[in-house]
Amino acid sequence: LPLDTVSRDGRLQRVEELQGRLAALKRCGVEGVMVDVWWGIVERAGPGQHDWGAYLHLVRLVAALDLRLHAVLSFHACGANAADDYHVPLPQWVVDAVARDPAGLLFADRAGSKSDEYLSLWADHAPMPMLLAPSTAHPPPSPVKGWGGEGGGDASALMERESE
Repeated sequence: LPLDTVSRDGRLQRVEELQGRLAALKRCGVEGVMVDVWWGIVERAGPGQHDWGAYLHLVRLVAALDLRLHAVLSFHACGANAADDYHVPLPQWVVDAVARDPAGLLFADRAGSKSDEYLSLWADHAPMPMLLAPSTAHPPPSPVKGWGGEGGGDASALMERESE
């Protein structure tokens, strides 16, 4: 699906058009579609504050047409490639943490070049106070918490159906 299927403010875009296009794909024999689930959209309000609403709406649309949905959890920024016409930054609270510690949080390649699209593979251990748990007995919140909604919700039910 297009990169901008879900807007930066967390709304499913062009729903009627999307339904028509999905139905056309189904009629052509397509079995499923893929969508990027952008971290910068889902957790834009703050650490641990997940908004899955638009993506769960998409799950319901796809399921109603008996299509499969391949959701790719995209934990990087979108829009830095030459042909990109859509931009989704990392969540602002992550951008703020990077500003405080760019050497420790940004991904660097073997030559030492930094990318502001990706966090380092080792950023899990970087000091980001907003992610620290109140006690060492409790881990920080999961970035995918809530994907299935309360008690499992739509997405987990669809995934269970697909795994059978």
